[in-house]
Amino acid sequence: MLGMRFGQRVILQVFNKLFALARLSTNQSSGSDEELSTDVASAPGNAASSGRDGVVPPLLSDENRSNLLLSTEFFRRIISTVTGQDIENFLDQWVFKPGHVRLFAKFHFNRKRNVVELELKQDLQSRSTLNYTGPLTAMLQELDGPFMHTFKLEEGRTSRDLQCHSKSRKHKKKKIPLSNGDEVEMDLGRIDSDSPLLWLRLDPDLTVIRSIHTEQADFAWHLMLTYDRDCLGQLEAVHALADFASPETRHALSNIVGDEKVYYRVRTDACFVLCRVANELASVGGGSGLGGAAGGGGVGGGSSHHPHQTSSVLIPLFWQLYSSPMARGLVRQNDFSNLQRYFLQKAIVRAVATLRVQQVCPRDVLNFLVELNRYNDNSRNDYSDCYYRAELIKAMKDTLTPAIVMRGVISVSSLPLEVRTVVEEVARCINLDSQIPSYKKAVTVACLLAIRRLQRFGFLPVEPKFFYKAASPGQYTDVRLAAIKCLADYVRVERDQAALDWLFDEIIEKNVDSEASYPRLRYETVRLLINTPPFPRGETGSRLDKPQLVDRLWALMNYGCAGDSRLRCAVADLYFTLYGNRRPACLPLAEGVLLVRVREGRSMVRLPEKEGSMDGDRSDANEDTMFESTARQQTDDSSPPAKRRMEHLSDDDDEIF
Repeated sequence: MLGMRFGQRVILQVFNKLFALARLSTNQSSGSDEELSTDVASAPGNAASSGRDGVVPPLLSDENRSNLLLSTEFFRRIISTVTGQDIENFLDQWVFKPGHVRLFAKFHFNRKRNVVELELKQDLQSRSTLNYTGPLTAMLQELDGPFMHTFKLEEGRTSRDLQCHSKSRKHKKKKIPLSNGDEVEMDLGRIDSDSPLLWLRLDPDLTVIRSIHTEQADFAWHLMLTYDRDCLGQLEAVHALADFASPETRHALSNIVGDEKVYYRVRTDACFVLCRVANELASVGGGSGLGGAAGGGGVGGGSSHHPHQTSSVLIPLFWQLYSSPMARGLVRQNDFSNLQRYFLQKAIVRAVATLRVQQVCPRDVLNFLVELNRYNDNSRNDYSDCYYRAELIKAMKDTLTPAIVMRGVISVSSLPLEVRTVVEEVARCINLDSQIPSYKKAVTVACLLAIRRLQRFGFLPVEPKFFYKAASPGQYTDVRLAAIKCLADYVRVERDQAALDWLFDEIIEKNVDSEASYPRLRYETVRLLINTPPFPRGETGSRLDKPQLVDRLWALMNYGCAGDSRLRCAVADLYFTLYGNRRPACLPLAEGVLLVRVREGRSMVRLPEKEGSMDGDRSDANEDTMFESTARQQTDDSSPPAKRRMEHLSDDDDEIF
């Protein structure tokens, strides 16, 4: 952003100034150190006296340290010295303030005036948004090439007319110049013959921290995806086409996935969007979104296909890219020397698992993944296939759906065939990984998450003992963290107090660094509880919302983890996630304290034992007596009322007196 503001040449001068000052400070420090060492060597007995005098080394002096350590203030002063301009307002808007600019754009081509009427709207109501008024760039890809337009973005709504430089395409040449200088032939059959505009992009150079939602026709996104030579523009088109489910969109995405010249991130994202489009087409057209069977059988070369089975559009693409030259449908041996093909292979595996027909994953998709896992051959590969095998397990896990409800005693024979296949593959992989460990136990980590998914869907007995063992000392760190993640999910779903106590007793509250618990494990455990809280904030009557939990969190924040600032901040975040700024409802009120809930229009007060008796019946001193705002006055006027004191004033709607 500063480069666009001052120019690349000026920014290089700023960096050169910083480098010159740092080099000068280093040279001065080196010369001073040599003189000091010579004086020390010539003086007798100064090895002890130098320590007593407390001489500061020249390298650590304030002047040299300010030149060697770059700070925001020092960087601002250097820019002001070189350019003569102050960037304080720039830092206040883009560095010190949170949020980003959020824009919604739509446009219309005016044939008579040959202009593009662009309308922009800033979202100022949502959280983490900024109000930006300044220059913004729009790129119009026309028949005669790309043209840049710069205008000022105003507060709220902005309307601008962008002049087109091209005329209609009736008498134009076939080849169209692109942003990188290439000239290509495009199929413009779906575009209006009177419009020279092909597509529009806002802020293509990323000069503003923003998120932009642009309304364009689907054919504009198709052209942008196919012919734009900027990978960021292609990514924008891929994500936008998720809302345009059509055979044309499916065809355009399929071509991008199979094009070796396209950036691999564009191809991997296109895999997931392609499956999403196929799902929508299948739900609307009764399966029209899915292609035919992948020819050549399965991975083993002899799998049979049921007449009603369908395969995703990605499976033929997978065989086209990764099929063995001996026979189509027979996967070749792993070769991860080309990283782009490696990442695409993993993306296709994960994307295929998201396919659904009537909310159920097709059977042939599961067969495809299972056979890939069984016939995986890494014998001649120079790289490990642990992450690829982990992706296969995650993909098989993602094929499961909670459509079938299991009742009664769970046994292997009672499981559906698809679920039984996944269970067998997960058990085989985790047993094999225990004998021949993979790198960082990546396969075991994926198997643990798959087992938890099977438990949540009711296909396996819900027991935490397996995760206790995996999270115990002696296991690799990633395995323990995966087991703790499963335990956190188990605590949230089952509301199990014993599992929550185990996490605190065995990991979080163990301050002594040992094999059982260490700083990273404690911190990651708290972060997992933040991401998967035991109970949502504001839930009343939860079995886990107890005063003991509040006391534990308060003890950890105050003195339990005083030596670990990162863990202490994480515990504070966990407390805020569970209770916010309000007083926990599970805590009993002290005697003589009145809790006023302003929004709810009611109050709670705990009275002393002698004041709580009504009509000769003594109330329990530990109970909280509830009074509505229209409650009756106390009948016993002879006894003096309890003195009310202000104990805590929350930041929300609770006031305690």
